[in-house]
Amino acid sequence: MRNRWLAGFVVAFVCYVVIGGLVFHYLESWEEERIRREVFDMHRNVDNMTQNLTRGNESACLIPAPSAEPPNTDLNIEREGECAVEGGPCVAASSLPEMMKKVKNSLDEEVANLIAGKDCVPEDDIPVMIMSRRQFKYYISEARLASEHGLDPMSTENDSSPPQWSFSAAVGFSLTVVTTIGYGHIAPSTAGGMAFCVTYALIGIPLYLVILDGVGKLLGKLVRRVAKKAHSARKWSVNRVKQLAWAITFAIGLCLFFLLPAFVVSSAESWTYPESLYYMFISLSTIGFGDYVAGRQKGQQYLGAYKAMMFVWIACGLVFLAMLFDLMKRGIERIDTEESKVETQTDGGSCELQGMGTVTASVNRKSQKKQTSLAVNGSVREDTHPNV
Repeated sequence: MRNRWLAGFVVAFVCYVVIGGLVFHYLESWEEERIRREVFDMHRNVDNMTQNLTRGNESACLIPAPSAEPPNTDLNIEREGECAVEGGPCVAASSLPEMMKKVKNSLDEEVANLIAGKDCVPEDDIPVMIMSRRQFKYYISEARLASEHGLDPMSTENDSSPPQWSFSAAVGFSLTVVTTIGYGHIAPSTAGGMAFCVTYALIGIPLYLVILDGVGKLLGKLVRRVAKKAHSARKWSVNRVKQLAWAITFAIGLCLFFLLPAFVVSSAESWTYPESLYYMFISLSTIGFGDYVAGRQKGQQYLGAYKAMMFVWIACGLVFLAMLFDLMKRGIERIDTEESKVETQTDGGSCELQGMGTVTASVNRKSQKKQTSLAVNGSVREDTHPNV
């Protein structure tokens, strides 16, 4: 009956994670799409300026890609009444031509340094834009906003990080919420998403802890049952059989949840094998720094089977690592219990010795009193019956 309840909790947990992913996708995907469009437009504006500047001046190392789109340099910045509204410093309009001469002189100096001793200048090194401080802040703000939403700021429409709030990615996020991994590379940014995340975690975390405890106990029972059967069949020592069973379980879990997944992740993410092993442990121990997160490499196409494997690996691997930590805790508690028993026995032995010493001293005193009494009685007799 207990196993049926556990199976029911597991099914409910899977449904809960999928439903959570669906809700997070609905609440957050539109905001992510807006930010992705802004970042893509920012890169497109710079590309258009480069193409307009270099068109007709191609060389062996400078061949801009053709573009049919008209240049779009509108940054949607409100410029009217800036000084009055912001209270910022103003510059007289009549002084702008003189200021632009200084900008041109600075640009001429930069170009002179750029072309010195060269026959060809790479496209990425050509200064194609002069921006105001407001434009500069805008670009920096867009890059920061993209990074906070899990998007590589260098992403373009043709080469970008995978969407972090697609349905599959949102399911992965909901799983990290209820398992308390919390990588931190993305988080809800809408009011609805934040409110739902709090409610979702309050229900999902206790549900996951119940499953974690139940599955851990079930695996422990299976190991002990196998140990008893091996003891009955082979007549081995019970402690030795238990140690062997736990060692085999540890070896299988190490291969299934660390060594093998680390190899797959290393190949899919272009990480080194030690980096993948580091990611495995940080994830399964629920530390979740977020410095390594699978499934978000720019320009990388991920298979659906790979994402599904990651979900199963996280859910099962957390159970294995929790069981391993519980086994280590029991071992430490057993050592502490044995030390306490030794100390108790030592204290008891000293008490026994002390008690024996007390009894011996008491017996000696009684013997001395008896001898003294006999001596006194003998002398009395001699005095009463003197020799004639």
